[in-house]
Amino acid sequence: MSDRSAGAEPQNAERRPDSSSVVASLRGASARSSAYMWLAILGFGIAAVAAYYLPIFSSDTRAVAYIAVEAAAVAIVFATIRFGHVARPRAWALFGAGMLSVMLGDVVWLWLTNVQDVVPNTSLADVFYLAEYPLLIVGVLLLFRAGLDRASVLDTLIVTTAAFMVVLEFVV
Repeated sequence: MSDRSAGAEPQNAERRPDSSSVVASLRGASARSSAYMWLAILGFGIAAVAAYYLPIFSSDTRAVAYIAVEAAAVAIVFATIRFGHVARPRAWALFGAGMLSVMLGDVVWLWLTNVQDVVPNTSLADVFYLAEYPLLIVGVLLLFRAGLDRASVLDTLIVTTAAFMVVLEFVV
């Protein structure tokens, strides 16, 4: 009987991996890389918080550590969107963009006060600070787009408006 009979493979034929095993190995590699990414973000965040709260650092170092904490929070939001398969990723992307906007405002403010030795009345930092609120509000509205819960939207808008007024008080 030949090797082709009854579905038998020839003995010298190259065996190809099953497509399901390839997909499973890719998922395993992706899961390992995302686990390492989460551990890196966690380690970075813990180091930034420790640098912020340890009394051995100067106020300039604490300001940089504060920006690092903000960067860790932004990284968490965008990593969750990328790897977490969240519902309504556009809304979360707008939240992340609002957080990034505040972080960029803090970077500009830190640069102006520490490197340029100026304490400006208005600056590019204010643009970033004020850009946060429209991004957050549109993100909230996108989150509640499907099942409009007016009480939740109203509560969120009240809190966001109050936070906007507090920040505007400090800016002005």
